[in-house]
Amino acid sequence: MVPLKRTARMFKMMSGRQISDATLLKWVRRLHQALAGWKRAAMERLLEIPVLHADETSIRVNRKNHWIHSCSFADLAVKKCHRKRGAKAVDAINIIPRLCAPGSCDDNDAQKPVLVHDRWATYFKYDNVVHALCGAHLSRNLKHIEKAHRHRWAQNMRRLPLDAFKTYETEILRFACRSEVPFSNSRAECDIRMAKVKQKVSGTFRN
Repeated sequence: MVPLKRTARMFKMMSGRQISDATLLKWVRRLHQALAGWKRAAMERLLEIPVLHADETSIRVNRKNHWIHSCSFADLAVKKCHRKRGAKAVDAINIIPRLCAPGSCDDNDAQKPVLVHDRWATYFKYDNVVHALCGAHLSRNLKHIEKAHRHRWAQNMRRLPLDAFKTYETEILRFACRSEVPFSNSRAECDIRMAKVKQKVSGTFRN
């Protein structure tokens, strides 16, 4: 989780030997290549899982905005970096579009895998899955309304659940109908947290 120069300095302090950035990059590349086979196998395993967590977050790569997309379940997580945030990236990563093989699910929701997410509009474009909305996000929305609109918080708090249930009642209550679906999507958020930590400790003071 530290930059190359800092890693080289630590290596010299511990061993007394100077190591170049090029050598460190070579090690990183070897690890990347070694993980390629694992990633392909992990993606195939995720396609067989009945409940999948998804999330995304922005990250700076060479001073340009990119997005890390995560798909996970239990102790298995696949993360990929893409220039785009929307369906173009989700399609390129090609996990969510393949979650239900053609002809295997038809229109039967009970046979479709569940995608747990934070109500991001792009996910709803995929009808090969059934959707479950993160209860923790809904709770945070309500808390925000309470803090941001002190004198109108009661009115706003009444309105938000009504509007949300009007549109997404089935998805919000999915956890109550299917025991394998969790209440929150914190699993996916944990997957992408370390990428943000990496960015914050890499010698930058960006907020």
